[in-house]
Amino acid sequence: MDALIRTTCDAPPGTMPFSRRSDFVTAEVVEKGIALQEVLGTKAAADFLRRKMIDMEVASRVLLRPAERRG
Repeated sequence: MDALIRTTCDAPPGTMPFSRRSDFVTAEVVEKGIALQEVLGTKAAADFLRRKMIDMEVASRVLLRPAERRG
């Protein structure tokens, strides 16, 4: 697998070529929830994240404590 990562992204061996987020699908869903919050409010965003099976601890943190969001 290391060879595949090196070949596809030219990252040095043993390094993570990506950001701290390893689950990009979940990160995308959370970003959509944050955008939804801005348009329809916190309840709609929380309902969306719950339906998408996002852990409620994560949903609460990103929706209620934006200063604690990952970059």
